[in-house]
Amino acid sequence: MKKITIIDITMFIFFYLYSYILISNYIYGDQESYRKLYDVFSDSNFSNILLDSYGVVGSSEPISVFILWLGSFLSINKDFYISFFDAVLLFGLFKIFRKRELGVFFGILLLTNFYIIVLLTGAERLKFSFIFIIYYYLFIENKSLSFSLLLLAIFSHFQTFLFILGIGSYASLGFLKDIFFRRVVKYYYIIIFVSIILCTVIITVFFGDILLSKIQYYMNKGSFSSLLKLPLLLVVSLLSTRNKANMAVMIISFFPIVYLLGGDRVNMIVFMLVLLKLMAEGRANQPVFMVLMAYFTFKSFGFVYNIFVYGNGFYS
Repeated sequence: MKKITIIDITMFIFFYLYSYILISNYIYGDQESYRKLYDVFSDSNFSNILLDSYGVVGSSEPISVFILWLGSFLSINKDFYISFFDAVLLFGLFKIFRKRELGVFFGILLLTNFYIIVLLTGAERLKFSFIFIIYYYLFIENKSLSFSLLLLAIFSHFQTFLFILGIGSYASLGFLKDIFFRRVVKYYYIIIFVSIILCTVIITVFFGDILLSKIQYYMNKGSFSSLLKLPLLLVVSLLSTRNKANMAVMIISFFPIVYLLGGDRVNMIVFMLVLLKLMAEGRANQPVFMVLMAYFTFKSFGFVYNIFVYGNGFYS
């Protein structure tokens, strides 16, 4: 990433204000719990923050918990503090968008995308995970840095394992080609595989009960109807990408997961995977994908309306 410009600074300020307007009005739903947790952290000992987090929001991913605790410990207003991270998230997307020259109209649709607004507002822990994921794509040429960012993403939200599954599925054809045709295994693949195994072991040992309870909560919430959105996303993606086989394998790998766990969160992960893959290719502004982006902008209108009127985007 090149040096920061006046345009970068201006856009970051704009992203901050945009985020602050949204999050300062989001006071109920999931944010009610996160606001309570932020207040609890103001009196928490550092050694107890994981337990305090589990007691209030039912999860205790260490990176997210530490970020929230630090802001509370420093007595920074929560909306001011979180808006900064929202701006960091949007700025990362902005840098990828400019690097790939995807066009102003795509940028508008990206900024108003339903899933992006959900990340900015209600999905607090997942937001931190996606910050690291977005910068993974921004710095993907730097193997050590991008790999470190993926590890941070995992410990920001354990649902990132689904994202890692998607990345692995996408890369699997190249991996198999190296093994069967070139008779080699890239050192980078070995490092990633070993690191993911170690992360899995660490999380299982220290957070196994929490993770199991989450899996049990979502298990069997899926149904055949949960799968209906994936074929549409698959078709749109194949019409937009240059890497059709890789994209197909990635999306198809999520069919059994959606069937078991339901589509609410998993479909969001799959869409964000497709979005970032297409942005990285410079193909996210293809007409058929732009139609899908326009749909998610339209879908965000009701969500934003609920934020301003009811203080909860998912109000019903």
